[in-house]
Amino acid sequence: MHGDQRRGLTVVGRAGAGVMLPPALPSKKRSAAPREKGQKPGRNPADWSRATQEKTTMNFRISGLPAENFAHLFHLSDEELAAAGAVRRIADGRSPGYPCRISLTDSREGDELLLVNYEHHPVRSPYRMRFAVYVRKGESTFDRIGEVPQQLRLRMLAVRSFDATGMLLGWQLIDGRELEAAIDTLFADPNAEYLHIHFAAPGCYAALVTRADAQGIESGSGQRSEDAAERCRRGALS
Repeated sequence: MHGDQRRGLTVVGRAGAGVMLPPALPSKKRSAAPREKGQKPGRNPADWSRATQEKTTMNFRISGLPAENFAHLFHLSDEELAAAGAVRRIADGRSPGYPCRISLTDSREGDELLLVNYEHHPVRSPYRMRFAVYVRKGESTFDRIGEVPQQLRLRMLAVRSFDATGMLLGWQLIDGRELEAAIDTLFADPNAEYLHIHFAAPGCYAALVTRADAQGIESGSGQRSEDAAERCRRGALS
């Protein structure tokens, strides 16, 4: 369940065009943050973040899946999990690790995870969707404003925007280090109510993005936006 590790690919699209344009768009040059002698530019995500924060509104909120939806599953036996279409896994030492969709952190060797089928887009539209996701035992839900978890920085991402009816509006295929710019671009469309982030190579769901003001209250189209976001946050197990 890991995204493609390639860097530098950005593809922008809009629903209704029939097909996604194949050519990769070149990334815009950004002013580099000061670095130590001999340090290669673009290698440090923290440096990149400092350089780009001035260019983004930071008026977004990234949320993982609700921990309470999965807590009871960790008490089930392997046989009971199998009957529910889920499996238990003990993480090996791979890097990056398995991506927990609750905390939006990667596993460490020895961690207990569950691989479950989850409906992350429970809308009444052709874009209703569910997929396999990893969740880790004992985690708290990531839910922060203007902050991108390192898990998303390390992978190629597909970011998709949806309107209030759950219809696809646009998309971007990006390096995770360029996520803020993609969020700004997609939310520039006033009809975009929320975004879904997917790991590009396997296509599996990663996180929800909504509009938020400095106090963490969703903005955009008011109550309609909140309802759409809440449906995605709740989701559903199989």
